[in-house]
Amino acid sequence: MLQIKALERAEAEPLSGQVGTSAWGVRQSLALLGLVIAGLALVLALWLFWIRPLPPDELRPEAIRRETQSLCALDVWRVWRSLRAGGLDPRRPRDNRIYPEACFRYRLAMGVVLGVAALGIGLFGGASLAGRYRTAKARPRSSR
Repeated sequence: MLQIKALERAEAEPLSGQVGTSAWGVRQSLALLGLVIAGLALVLALWLFWIRPLPPDELRPEAIRRETQSLCALDVWRVWRSLRAGGLDPRRPRDNRIYPEACFRYRLAMGVVLGVAALGIGLFGGASLAGRYRTAKARPRSSR
């Protein structure tokens, strides 16, 4: 450690090139923003696909029998009470609008999310192409 103090001090050398300039600019920021928007929108689209509405199951007698065989007496009594209160009245029309409305909302949300993803991809592509166009335009052409 004592010998370190005996070393000569080095002079600061001037840096070659421009000081304070960065290769990261507005184009790169827009390209990154486009990629982030597209990535988040595609993740949201996958999530929407995962929770998409499924068509209602048809009532199959064998499935009903199998399910009722596994119920205990207390569960059967609870089901009977709910059916007695709400009933399976054939005169009451079934509400068949729930599934089509859910499908409409799903398609609308998926369209918006995929549109946002396309906007992000377009932003990325536009920023990338604008950078290439500027660098190609700035280069002097060699004369032959």
